[in-house]
Amino acid sequence: MCAKPKFRYKDEYEKFKLVLSGIGFVLSVCNLFISVRVLELSFMFLLVWYYCTLTIRESILKVNGSRIKGWWRLHHFISTVVSGVLLIWPNTAVWYEFRGQLMWFNVYVRMKKEAFKGNLPAFAWK
Repeated sequence: MCAKPKFRYKDEYEKFKLVLSGIGFVLSVCNLFISVRVLELSFMFLLVWYYCTLTIRESILKVNGSRIKGWWRLHHFISTVVSGVLLIWPNTAVWYEFRGQLMWFNVYVRMKKEAFKGNLPAFAWK
C-alpha cells in the first residue's frame, strides 16, 4: 500500500477515536443525571462497538507498517471483553453502586485527554 492511503487510513482512525470518545462523553454525562436503562445500554453497546472497531483498525494499521505497540492493542482487546461484560451485567443493586463510578471515570478520561492535547486549561489537572 502506498504512503498516501496509509496516512489517510491513520487519519480516519484518529478522527474515529475523536468522534466516538466525544459521543461517549455525552452519553456518560447524560447517564450521570438520568437513570434510564436504555441510555445505559446504549453507552455500553457504544463501548463494545468502539473497542471492537479499534482492534480491527489497529490490526490493519499494524499490517500497513504502523508502530502500534502490542500492549496498546492488548489493552483494546481486554477493553472489548470488559465492555461486553458491562453490556450484559444485570440491572441489580451492585450495578447501581458501580454505575456512578464508571460514568465519572469516563468523564474524567475524556477531560484528561482534552487537557493533554491542550484543549483544556492545565491548571484543572494540578
